[in-house]
Amino acid sequence: MFICQFSWSLYFQNIAFIFPQKWNIAVESEFYQYFMMGIGIVMIFSLLLLPRLILKRFSVSSALRVTTALSAIGMLLLAITPTPTSHVLAMIFTATMVALCFPLYITALSDRASDIDQGWAMALSSAMVGLAWTLTGYLTAMMVNVHLLLPTGIAVIGYLAAMVVVPTQNTTTEKKTRSELEAE
Repeated sequence: MFICQFSWSLYFQNIAFIFPQKWNIAVESEFYQYFMMGIGIVMIFSLLLLPRLILKRFSVSSALRVTTALSAIGMLLLAITPTPTSHVLAMIFTATMVALCFPLYITALSDRASDIDQGWAMALSSAMVGLAWTLTGYLTAMMVNVHLLLPTGIAVIGYLAAMVVVPTQNTTTEKKTRSELEAE
């Protein structure tokens, strides 16, 4: 959870540096404002509509492994896009995958926690999200001084690391949930 949020936040914080320095697009510009609004719209729809559809076909672990890998690919695309338009297209794909990672990680965390530890697990995940976003605010600015795309490059590595640490064993709850979904 922490690695995914940290990686997304690195890129998100870096947008304010990428657009002005790479394409001379001001943060105050209409393009930038629509780009940021677009991220929000894509993430909202992805969070609301896609997790249930994905979990009907795949287990939580396999879906999480695939979405973290695709998030890493999306981050790589965001790092190498040559034009603002191609950056927008890469953002739509990446924001969709990143948005899917969040409910899948929460589900995986919840499935692995005992009934008595559910509240603690959710509180801990919320704390990790807050910590990730707090750390990246100033770290991104320091990394940009080294190289403009360093935060996005680290985000690629972060999503690859998150993919590797996804547990491979399905839990009993996950198997039961999948069986119940298949029965519907």
